Amino acid sequence: MDGFLQTPLRSSREAHGSKMAPVSTAFSSSDQEQPTLADIGAEIRRLASNMVTKADLQSLTSSLTASLTSAVTARRTDMEAQGSRKQALEAQAQTTRCQTSAADTALTRQGNMLLALRRQMEDLDNRSRHSNIRVRGVPEQEGTENAETLLTGLFRQILGGEAPAEIRFERAHRALRPRLRDLICCLHSFPLKERIMRTAKTRPTWYYQGTEGSLYHARSTMSPQTHNSCPQGTQFPI
Repeated sequence: MDGFLQTPLRSSREAHGSKMAPVSTAFSSSDQEQPTLADIGAEIRRLASNMVTKADLQSLTSSLTASLTSAVTARRTDMEAQGSRKQALEAQAQTTRCQTSAADTALTRQGNMLLALRRQMEDLDNRSRHSNIRVRGVPEQEGTENAETLLTGLFRQILGGEAPAEIRFERAHRALRPRLRDLICCLHSFPLKERIMRTAKTRPTWYYQGTEGSLYHARSTMSPQTHNSCPQGTQFPI
């Protein structure tokens, strides 16, 4: 190529003769300072060799596609695993709720059964005490006292002329508590017990041997516990 380009220059110098000699000399000095076409071609070839080719772009695209595909696949797998775990947790929570509900129902049922059993025991206890009378306020005598004698005198005073000739007791004793202890008795006759209590209700207190006393029905000791354990507003049969 250099020979091809230099050939016209020699012809031009031959055509113009010595008149163009200074110009030719100046052009030659300029060629020595500026890069030659060979240098430019080499530089272009070097730059072209460093440029990204189609194959490079395809390789880069394939690499990015594979990387993104792998990341998306891993993310999808993770999300599917999380979905499976979520479903398992929801199923477990539902099972726990069902078990808790069943346990609450069973506890409520057992509580009702225990309350019914307590009321039944209380009723049986009260039935065994239906002939009992509790007398409060009668002072204790020194030494050995006869509870039946004290109660017989008190009941005769309450009934007055309606008192029977004989008042029979199943048992009579002092309550197991600190002094002053109540007198508790179980009469042999329930109608007599009811008559004594009806007459005693006509007066709030009675005086016997100079002391003030009062009479009460002897109920089961479980009654306050039963009432306290029931919800507020619960109705009880009289």
